[in-house]
Amino acid sequence: EALAVTRISSAEKILMITLATAPELTQENRAPILRVIGRSDTLATMVADFVAANFGNKALGVQFAERQTAFDTTLRRGLEAKKIELKQSEAAPIQALQPPRWARDVQALILPLLNSVPPWAREITKENQGLNLVIPQIIIRDEPSRVLEGLQNATIISNPWPDFFTTAKDTIAREMAVGTTESVRFAIRNTL
Repeated sequence: EALAVTRISSAEKILMITLATAPELTQENRAPILRVIGRSDTLATMVADFVAANFGNKALGVQFAERQTAFDTTLRRGLEAKKIELKQSEAAPIQALQPPRWARDVQALILPLLNSVPPWAREITKENQGLNLVIPQIIIRDEPSRVLEGLQNATIISNPWPDFFTTAKDTIAREMAVGTTESVRFAIRNTL
């Protein structure tokens, strides 16, 4: 949906403020777009770097999303580039994500890109003492910290929440100065 709207906002020169993480959104030099969270492929690169630095020589398992995403593709390429082999992997439906049956056979498990921590995350790390859980998230919220509170073997890697972007108002003000339409100015003013 964001890609369709991008074409319109670009043609009309209307500032688009989006939470979309798809890399394609800003790859074609469409403007003006203010992306208030990072791209999913950049997040996947951060996860691959973290895994290489912390679990590069351990048995690694990955649950990929059932429907291939930019995150999955970039994560797979990043792990391959770092010569990290997957001991286990599977494509899983993220709407009803279940713990993998093979969790006890790996030392590190990367979950698919999710909006929230699965309710079973705490239990799986307690049942498998040697398992390190890596949970990529589009946006970090307070909720995951409660689910994982006190666990030393669970890590969330995330884009920051838009509140972390302290320069957003300046960026919006610049866009407004170059001639954003009045209706968009009103919408922007009311969202800040």
